Amino acid sequence: MPTQAVSGRVRLGILALFISTALAFVGFLVLGPFPDPPDDIRAWAEFASSSRYAVSGFLLAVDSLLAIFGFVALYACMAGGRAERWAFFAMILSVAGSAGGFAAYVGASGIEALAAEQYLEGQRAVFEEWFDLFEWTSVFSLVLSPGLFSIGLILFGVAIWHSQTLPQGAAILWFASILFINAAALTWWAEVITFLSVAIAGGWIAWTVWQQPSPQIAGTEPQTRVQ
Repeated sequence: MPTQAVSGRVRLGILALFISTALAFVGFLVLGPFPDPPDDIRAWAEFASSSRYAVSGFLLAVDSLLAIFGFVALYACMAGGRAERWAFFAMILSVAGSAGGFAAYVGASGIEALAAEQYLEGQRAVFEEWFDLFEWTSVFSLVLSPGLFSIGLILFGVAIWHSQTLPQGAAILWFASILFINAAALTWWAEVITFLSVAIAGGWIAWTVWQQPSPQIAGTEPQTRVQ
């Protein structure tokens, strides 16, 4: 596999990408299976007002922020190479999906917690208003943002496969994760497997990038250099 000199900023960005995928995996493990509001509103309200829900939301929000830095660095790893065009569009869509995910996690989590608190206090009318607002935010958090993120992952998978500098096995894992993302709304385990696959791929990419020489160690101007 060809190598290239990689700057310290890009190395940190790729490390942030791995950390973000690991946080997403841990966040969904902490979240665990949760009740569906239409089936058991009280159980859902108790869950949405729990510390487990708050910790999970915090981890997923931090994951989204780190992912933005990581996707930009991943594009930088492939800039100037044969897969640059694929990586550029992948970066745009992935960053948009991650930014939307951050807004959705923060907004939807806060609204959901307030709705649950109002329900447990017996303020049903206020609860219904909060819950209606939560449903609108869920349209973005459950449909638009994951859709952009999924397309971005597909394009990044294609770019990684053609890059000749990053492991093709990571691309295969990213492609596999798309299949689970489509089933994530059906089962909690699909979400866990999705983020586990992405975390392994992120770790594999990070290991590969960190094994490549820095511009200073390389000693000479490389043919393909990432600034």
